[in-house]
Amino acid sequence: MRYVIFETKFGFFGILGDQGGILRTSLPVADRQSAESDLLDGLKGVKFDAGLLPNLQKQIKSYFTGTYIDFGDDIPLLTGGLSQFSQDILKACLKISYARRVSYGELAKMANHSKAARAVGNVMGNNPIPLIIPCHRVVKSDGATGGFQRNRPGGQDLKKRMLDLEKAHISRIPYL
Repeated sequence: MRYVIFETKFGFFGILGDQGGILRTSLPVADRQSAESDLLDGLKGVKFDAGLLPNLQKQIKSYFTGTYIDFGDDIPLLTGGLSQFSQDILKACLKISYARRVSYGELAKMANHSKAARAVGNVMGNNPIPLIIPCHRVVKSDGATGGFQRNRPGGQDLKKRMLDLEKAHISRIPYL
C-alpha cells in the first residue's frame, strides 16, 4: 500500500491505495500532518508516493475548485473488508449524482434495505472513501445536512461547503 497527501483549494487531501484501487481517502484538513494522521490511522509500513494515481489527484483538485467531476465506476474501490450491508450502501451511494441530495432513508431504499435508515447513517459516518463515495450528498429527511466525518469538529461545515460548491456550479453543467 502507498499513500499521497496533496493540497486542494479546501485543504490537504489524502489517498491510500495502490494501482489495484483505493482503500481510503482523507477529506481536506488544514495541514499535511493531520491529513496523514487521518489517512494512516492504525496502519504501519505504508509508503509515501507523490505519483500515486496522478489522474485522480488532478480530478480531486479540480473538484475542489468547482469543476464537475464524476468519479463514476472507473476507479476501483477496495471495500472487500466491509460487511455486505456496508458494501451495498456504499455501492448505492456511488450512484448519487453531482449536486443531488438524498436522505438516509432514500439511500436505504436505493440499496434494497428500506428499513435501515439509521444503519445507513452509521455506514456513511464510517465511509472509508469519502468524496469518491459521495457520502456528503446524504442528508436528513428534513433536508438538514446531518453529521459528517464521524461528527468531527468542522465536519458539518465541510459537508455544507461541499454541497454549496456543487450547487453553485451545477448551472454550468448543461446535461444535469
